[in-house]
Amino acid sequence: MSSPSLPIPNHPFPRPFDSLPVSIWEEDFSAVKQYIEGLRASGVQDFQSYFAQQPEAVTYAAGLIRVRTVNQATLELFGAADEPTLLANLAMIYASPTNNVLAHEMIAIAEGATRFEGEGINYRLDGLPLNVQIRWSVAQGAEDDYSHVIVSVLDITSRKQAELALQHRIAFENLISAISTRFIKLTSSEVDIAIQEALGEIGQFAGVDRCYVFLLTSDEKLMNNTHEWCAAGIEPQIENLQNLPVDILPWWMSKLHRLENIHIPRVADLPTEASTERELLQSQDIQSVVVVPMLHETTVLGFIGFDSVHAEKTWLDEEIKLLRMAAEILTNALVHQRTEAALKAQRDFALLVVNTMGQGLTVTDARGRFEFVNPAFARMLGCAPEQLIGKSPNDFTFESDHGALEKARMQRSRGETTTYETRLKQAQGGEIYVMITGVPRMIGSQMAGSVTVITDLTERKRMEDALAQARDQALEASRLKSEFVATMSHEIRTPMNGIIGMTELLLESSLSEDQREFGQIVLSEAQSLLNIINDILDFSKIEAGKLLLDIVDFELTTLVEGVVELVTPRANLKNLSLMCFVDPRTPLRLHGDVGRLRQVLLNLVGNAVKFTERGEIVVQANLLSITDTQVALRFSVQDTGIGIKSSAHQYLFQPFTQVEGGITRRYGGTGLGLAISKRLVELMGGEIGVESTEGKGSTFWFTVYLKQVAHSEPVLADPLSPNLRGLKVLVVDDNRTQREILQNYLNAWGMPGTAVSSGREAMQALQRSAETHDLYQLVLVDLVMPGMDGFDLAAEIRADPRLASVRLVMLTAYDEKGQGERALKAGFLAYLTKPIKQSRLFDLIATSMQGWRGTSPTPSSPPHRAKSTSPLSQTGALRSGKLLLLVEDNPINQKVALTQLQQLGYAAEVANNGREAVEVIHDVFRAGNRYGLILMDIQMPEMDGYTATARIRSLEKEYGLHTPIIAMTAHAMKGDRERSIEAGMDDYLSKPVQLEMLRDMLERWLAEPL
Repeated sequence: MSSPSLPIPNHPFPRPFDSLPVSIWEEDFSAVKQYIEGLRASGVQDFQSYFAQQPEAVTYAAGLIRVRTVNQATLELFGAADEPTLLANLAMIYASPTNNVLAHEMIAIAEGATRFEGEGINYRLDGLPLNVQIRWSVAQGAEDDYSHVIVSVLDITSRKQAELALQHRIAFENLISAISTRFIKLTSSEVDIAIQEALGEIGQFAGVDRCYVFLLTSDEKLMNNTHEWCAAGIEPQIENLQNLPVDILPWWMSKLHRLENIHIPRVADLPTEASTERELLQSQDIQSVVVVPMLHETTVLGFIGFDSVHAEKTWLDEEIKLLRMAAEILTNALVHQRTEAALKAQRDFALLVVNTMGQGLTVTDARGRFEFVNPAFARMLGCAPEQLIGKSPNDFTFESDHGALEKARMQRSRGETTTYETRLKQAQGGEIYVMITGVPRMIGSQMAGSVTVITDLTERKRMEDALAQARDQALEASRLKSEFVATMSHEIRTPMNGIIGMTELLLESSLSEDQREFGQIVLSEAQSLLNIINDILDFSKIEAGKLLLDIVDFELTTLVEGVVELVTPRANLKNLSLMCFVDPRTPLRLHGDVGRLRQVLLNLVGNAVKFTERGEIVVQANLLSITDTQVALRFSVQDTGIGIKSSAHQYLFQPFTQVEGGITRRYGGTGLGLAISKRLVELMGGEIGVESTEGKGSTFWFTVYLKQVAHSEPVLADPLSPNLRGLKVLVVDDNRTQREILQNYLNAWGMPGTAVSSGREAMQALQRSAETHDLYQLVLVDLVMPGMDGFDLAAEIRADPRLASVRLVMLTAYDEKGQGERALKAGFLAYLTKPIKQSRLFDLIATSMQGWRGTSPTPSSPPHRAKSTSPLSQTGALRSGKLLLLVEDNPINQKVALTQLQQLGYAAEVANNGREAVEVIHDVFRAGNRYGLILMDIQMPEMDGYTATARIRSLEKEYGLHTPIIAMTAHAMKGDRERSIEAGMDDYLSKPVQLEMLRDMLERWLAEPL
């Protein structure tokens, strides 16, 4: 096509279809039309033959076409900057090696066609070929001279490529299908040759230089090149690639084990982590490679690789999928080959086992006749195997046992496996006891026979008879032993009770110093002996199976803290730090044998004190899991004692066992405590164990599963009254464990705080809080600390005017005489003796922070029994029933309560615990008087508030009186109010007790103050 001048102005089709994304040309074919008419006039009639014989005529005719204009899409298609550039290079665009499209176009014009469609090749101005579809039609009104022709040029390159790819893929699929069909009927001996041929076919089709199979060894540590095909001129590598360590290809094998394909279009571009693979491939001049895993189920057996040596090659995803199909075909063939070999080996092995096994084995047909018997069965009956073939099991079964044989045969006919014991007759007239297990041989729903295994029980029967006799003798001996031990233990306990009782009475009498010392020694040794007898009695009950659990409701905190309180004096004598912790998430009330739990826990804590010379002991009860009905707890006792070597752990829980004799001589004991504890824990459905290192201490633990009392709340559920929530507390203690316990309780109570290990750190923390105006309200201070003790720290705090509002509480391990008064003088509001109990800690905090959002109470000396400033008025108040009794063990709490009562106009006396309150009230009743009201603390030593209330109510029944009793507690445990009312109290006050709350309570229960 030749390029004309610019388009004629005002022609009827100026730049048509510019807005379309399709290439559009506006052309003038009139010169072509005239040229063809001239050929016709010269006698040419068969234009197809003419143009076929005169290809230059086609080119000449095409050059007569005049291009008027093109749209923007055309310029973009051919890469032209503008229209003149495109039209000036039409010869380049149409430089096609195929002229048949142009020839058909000229023939169409010669035949009078006004439309034409064909496909051919054009070229962009940058030289890239384009597959195009050409469509043209003569514009309306120009049918005679073809002066205006609209031509569309559609780029179909992508479609053509897709068609070629589809043709390639179909051909590849046909090849894979043919290979698959070939492998269907192969025997195992033909598999290797078929794999070799398949690799060649795939390699030639794909145009690669090498195809190969690598298989991993069974341990996946080595790999071997088992099959290889190479193109002409490519050096085979199979002999050099045997027994290669798998770890030489870490990146490669990692991808295969993730079941990924490996496609490397350019080896030089492999990532850094594949440097080993890159070096290995480059050493073989490989440019590109693709590898697919050989999978059997989810196991990688090996891989198939395809190398391109002469040129780089990129594989399409569809091609790689087909390669994976090929890998699957080859893998199945190899697995089949291996399976066939394995089956042969298994058959040989099975025959060896059957012929050498000690048990008899038989195979019978549908009529029950022996088809096969192994040598062992023949030996059982005393004959040769061939003598049994064709015979029936009935021939060797006693007539009395034929029923069992027939029953088993009927069961096997229904497809069931049978096992039964019977006797068989031997050829020489003897008999043997056997166990016969029969499995049916089924063909469809019909039984084709049975396979049976016969075990000779003759010797076992003899042993069972002997063992049964020995067992009966042992059980009788055990019963007699348990009865003897239990009887002797009871017999010994009777005089021991007399010895202990009379010795206690003796010590109450007038004795000389030596006599008193001798009597105390007798009492101590008698109590030790009684403890040993109790252990033996418990153990004998366990052995005899007569120990039963006594299931009751109990409080976990009371149990744990009570055990710790019992052993505290012994720990104090050895200067040991004794601590306890009860998980705040644990339900308050549980259902179990509290007595046995206490026994186990007391045994473990007692052992810890016994075997610990210095350091600390930590007793914990932690929540493992909880459901609506059941609670799993883990109790642990950790010490810093002598520890236990690991080889001795297995003997710890055995009866009458100590780790070694030296320990027995030094520490004493029968070795029954842990054995009894183990039995008790197991009786409660739990387990017990130890973690210990010699010289570094031990942790004994046990778990139990207990029932949760209906509607029981956690130990520390919602404990705070609003005025204490958010209280900022600083804990100062050099013992890390004690700090953690305190912080855990404080967090559960909603009291944010910090814990530090020394007085100096405490001062720094307090000074920082003062500088940031976020001051701590309360500081819990350990008394004994290195460097700066609690008294020194209190002095520094009180010396800083910025810390004047900070309240101090002292924590001490030993309640020495005069220590409380010294603490108050040093600036402490109160002190608490370790080990710390939850309820007492909260009670103390609540009392110490009385009015902390308003005016702070002034600490004073701890009162014991309040004395009247006006004895006559107090006596008169008592006689008139208007004197109050305050029952409180904490000196600070006493002072606060008495001060409040005085401000409200009430007179009161103080009882320091529940026992003292009962005694005082009894005296008052006998004198014909009574108190107007009793304020009763709950948690107290010697006798708590619940017990004291019960005793008082009992006395009131005797005297026909009733005194209002108001419970006062820190409300550290949910349910205190309900328990107080159930215990016989009339009302309830939650600490810290506000003055107005106290006034309302007293006015409710008393007519008027004194």
